[in-house]
Amino acid sequence: MKTLYASIALMVLLLGLGGQVAAWAQDAPEETNDMLSVRTKGFVDSYHALGFVNGQWMASRTQVRGELQLGKWGANAFVSLMATANGLLPSESSINLREAYVSYATDNFTLCAGRRIIIWGLADALRVTDIVSPLDLTEFITKDFDEIRAPVNVIECTYSNTVMSVSAIAIPIPNFYTLPTQPD
Repeated sequence: MKTLYASIALMVLLLGLGGQVAAWAQDAPEETNDMLSVRTKGFVDSYHALGFVNGQWMASRTQVRGELQLGKWGANAFVSLMATANGLLPSESSINLREAYVSYATDNFTLCAGRRIIIWGLADALRVTDIVSPLDLTEFITKDFDEIRAPVNVIECTYSNTVMSVSAIAIPIPNFYTLPTQPD
């Protein structure tokens, strides 16, 4: 558990440094194709719910997400980590690799491979076309919609022009919905 808290503190520090890098990058000259592009992003989120019937905590969770994107010459690498400390369910405390993928893009063609969350469509709570990434429904009421999407190992090719966009997706190792099976 001490390792988890130390990891969360380290991610908060890195996120703070990422904000400084972004501020320094604003003063830099216009980016060219020969320069390495480095972008960081993340957040800290804490959720706690107290029951009124018996005065017990119903949920207590703190999360830190950190993201790093590197790019040069049309190629990109992206990594996203999520550290979670769950005060009521210590078995749910963990550090997870959320996404990790590489991609290469030209004017009309993109090839991407790795662990990704693929989102199709914009409707909230109605997943008509957004069916590639499964959902983790173990705590779906207390989590944001972005957090319940589970990543899939995928190879994606996309061709796009001014008239259309066509994507082909291969998922060699399928992932499925995670349903709540424990009473807690």
